[in-house]
Amino acid sequence: MNWKMRAIEDLRHYKFMKLGIINSKERLANIDSAIKPLLHMSKKHRTQKNQEFIDAVKEADRLRQNISSAESVTTLVERALESLTELERDTLDKFYIDNNHKPITVISDELGCSERSLYRIRHEALEKFTLAMYGTAAS
Repeated sequence: MNWKMRAIEDLRHYKFMKLGIINSKERLANIDSAIKPLLHMSKKHRTQKNQEFIDAVKEADRLRQNISSAESVTTLVERALESLTELERDTLDKFYIDNNHKPITVISDELGCSERSLYRIRHEALEKFTLAMYGTAAS
């Protein structure tokens, strides 16, 4: 397993996973609202809506599992990022999390360091982040 590549993937997905958690929770609330009336239907009507009810319960279960998994990963990413210095966090953020494909010259200006220093900081930060996430920095 190439742990650094996995770390980069986790960083690149982080922002979207956070959004996915919010959207999934909203979707889950909508499903739960749709299920409630089905629980209070008469047996005759419930039989007619049985497949709809089963499908909604299955989707709600999948969403709960997805939310739990995404929350676990985002918590791990946040904990690993907290172990870095502010400059290291900002560097990983600009390269991977909030990557707007800015030229290296712009990023180095924003962070107040030379391009050479920025590459070194990124390398060291990624190594520390990988170690904090997976317990190893080896490829």
